[in-house]
Parts: sequence; C-alpha cells; structure tokens
Amino acid sequence: MYFTYLFGWSKTQKYYYGVRYKEGCGPETLGVTYFSSSRYVKEYIKEHGIPDIIEVRKTFDTKEAAKEWETKVLIRLNAGGNPKWLNRGNNGSFRNCVMDENTKKAISRANKGRKNGKSYTNGVRNIFLKEGHSVPDGFTPGYTPSQTQLERNKTRRQLTDQEKKLASERKSKSLKGKKKPDGFAEKVSKAHKGKPKEWAKGENNVSKRPEVREKISQKLAGRHFFRKGDHLIFVVPGEEPEGYVNDPPIKGKMVIHNIETKEATFVSKDFQIPEGWIKGWPAKKRNDGVYYSNGSESKLFYPEDEIPVGWVRGRITRPNGTKYNNGLVNKIFYPDDEIPEGWVKGQIPKPGAKKYNNGLVTKLFLPNDEIPEGWVKGELPKKRKCITATKT
Repeated sequence: MYFTYLFGWSKTQKYYYGVRYKEGCGPETLGVTYFSSSRYVKEYIKEHGIPDIIEVRKTFDTKEAAKEWETKVLIRLNAGGNPKWLNRGNNGSFRNCVMDENTKKAISRANKGRKNGKSYTNGVRNIFLKEGHSVPDGFTPGYTPSQTQLERNKTRRQLTDQEKKLASERKSKSLKGKKKPDGFAEKVSKAHKGKPKEWAKGENNVSKRPEVREKISQKLAGRHFFRKGDHLIFVVPGEEPEGYVNDPPIKGKMVIHNIETKEATFVSKDFQIPEGWIKGWPAKKRNDGVYYSNGSESKLFYPEDEIPVGWVRGRITRPNGTKYNNGLVNKIFYPDDEIPEGWVKGQIPKPGAKKYNNGLVTKLFLPNDEIPEGWVKGELPKKRKCITATKT
C-alpha cells in the first residue's frame, strides 16, 4: 500500500508533506522506522527532535496515483515557496515521476565521483571523466556548447534593434498586472542607471524639440535662486521656505574649494584663488576613511591607500591652538605654525550672531536659528583660578 503523510512540529510551526511508495513499506512504518527520505527533514529532526504531528493523509493502490496526489497538494499549498514548510519545491521536473529502485541506483552510480571529475571536449563532443580515467586522444579540458545553447544564450547586445524591441514588448506584456517581488523596482533602476536612453540620443532627444523647449521656458519663467547655507533651490519668489534668501546667479561666477577642509564657496571669475584652494567642487565625501599620524601631522587614509612606514592610527592632539581666518574659512594654528599672509586671528564673523550657553559650553546662534531648551543668552563665565594657602 502506498501513502502520503504529514510531519509537523507544533512548537516551531514547521511542516513537511511527502509520499512513500517503496514496496513492502506500509503506513505502520511511519514514525517508527521511517522518517522521510528528505535530508532537510533529517537535519531538522536532529536539531528539534521527532515531530509531534505524524499523520497518514491518504492511501493509494498505485505508485502513480500517490505521486500525482502529492504533487497536487504541494502545488495547492505552494509548500516550496512557504517558509512554514520544509519542502524545497513542488516537485518541479519530478512532477508525477515515479522512479523504481533500479533507476535510483543507476542515477546514484552515475553521480558518484562527479565532484572529483572534469569535463573534456574535442570541439564537437563533450565527455565527463572521473579521477583516474584516461583522457581519449584529441580531448582537452573544457566544454563546447551546442548550437541550440548558443542561440539560447544570445545576448541582447547581439540582437538587432527590431529583435530587442520585440523582446522588450514580450517581457513587458508578461509582467503586466503581476505583483513584483520586493526590491524589483530598485534592481531595475540600478541596472539602467547611467545608461543613455534611446529617446535621449541625438535627434530623438525630446528636449530639443521647439515645442518642448517653449514649454520648459514657460515653466521656469519668473523663478529665482534662493539659498540657505550650502543648499540652493530654484523657485518662484514668495514660495521659498523660511530662512532662504535670494541668491541670483552672477555672470562669471565659479566655485572654489579648500583642498584640506573641502570647504566650497562661490567667487567671481576674476577672483585670485588663494594658496590651498582649487577651482571646482570637492569630491563626494566618503565615510570609510581613517586618520593616521606620524607624530607631527595627521592625515586621512582610505582602504585603497598604502599606509607609510612610521604612521600609526589616530590623530595628534595638540594644545594651545588659536583660530584664524582668511575671510573664507576658519583654521586652527599652533604656536610652532607659520601664519600665512592674509590670515587674521579670530573666526569669520557671522552677522547678527549672538552667544548662548547651556552651563557647559558657549555657542553662536544666528537670528533665524531655533534656540534649544536650556540655553540662555550670554557667554559662559570663565573659571577663575583659585590658590589655596596652606599653613606651615
């Protein structure tokens, strides 16, 4: 008698549905001497013990009927796609397939030693040889794909424009109305990022059409640049958020940035670029750098950089530093540093800024800044040094 069965672990809510069609093995062996041939079930039993749910679900007179019913149930449950089930598939290519003992043994013999073998080819025929077997004349390690495989593996890059269009339409039609898996949109976006679109190439570029250019001009008419710190927006006057000020583009304007601090600012094109500054925006900031020092200076190194001999991880901490500015950026100089020409003592003054303190530190706030709770106007009183006299 042949049968289908159910194993279940009620504590972990895991289940397995299988079929038994070996000759001479009836339902009475289930849970006694037989606990499924699935290696996933065997591994789960080792970890969680014998299932507390053991049921014979249905009996059959033929192997084919038992196998067909198992496939029907697995598909109905979608056990292969449900994490509650230990089944790794819904029978797939083995759907309704019944293998006798001789077939199983033949497959086992054919697969033994394949992990330790190699494929050989003579350019026309492929063979697989296990270790120890002699290689026939004219055969070398490798694999020659058939013409059918070559046609099947033809890439889109090799297809004609018409073939690409038809393939794209077929794919789009097959996906229409179907729920996409999680992350599908992100993968599609990443795959197409940076690739030029067909409609944006040459004369196909829609933005070059006169009627489109006219629409763009009408949409952007009356808009101005507004700035808040380093953030720039392009909106109609009156629609700018609070804190943004009008920053009209200046003819001949350019960007320069400090090589060391990466501080960027706009200047006129006839501006004389100071030492340590270069034209253009700084490279995008990275967060994978680590500071190293050699005893006299600190420097940021990235994973691809080679650390010089004598440099150790960490920054140098130096006391008695004083802030200076050159009208564009602030920088700390130490007693043994040479102050460059054009740098003056103190920070760049912020118009309208006032000092506040929270009892621990003093900080400057601009008129539009929100004063946090616990902060009061004024500078933190300086601590006085006290000298304690001792009796002798």
